[in-house]
Amino acid sequence: MAENSIREQIIAQVVSELENIDGINVVQRTLPMFDQLKEFPSTVFPLAVVVGGLPKPVTKRTGRTGHVDHLTSQLTIDVNVYFVNSGDPDTLISNLADDIWIKLWTDQTKGGLVRQSEVEFLTNPVHWEPFIAFKMRNTVTYEHDTGGI
Repeated sequence: MAENSIREQIIAQVVSELENIDGINVVQRTLPMFDQLKEFPSTVFPLAVVVGGLPKPVTKRTGRTGHVDHLTSQLTIDVNVYFVNSGDPDTLISNLADDIWIKLWTDQTKGGLVRQSEVEFLTNPVHWEPFIAFKMRNTVTYEHDTGGI
């Protein structure tokens, strides 16, 4: 069942980490369109949107039957951050990016679910008045069997 997949557990762990950052007001998993952002109340911002990719197998092991039964996969988890320009966006960008960076690196195993974790910035801040956004990626390597992702 998908809700119990290792992939889903890893993404839920990232959501939980972001929810514990004081500077982020809301964490959600649905990527909004620009028009939708304009309709959100100001209390939603800063908003972090977590979007998980699909796992990409990097190694496969075969069992006694000669069939693949164990995989090591990479999973990308994008964190899109949106906030309203309040006159000093550079300081807010620095503070939010730093807080997220620290949280994503603190538990690199994501509660023991992953073997390796990498964090990177994917974009420089983008300005669409009145919003500013930036994107980070957490790429994790984890193990699973052929019974689920």
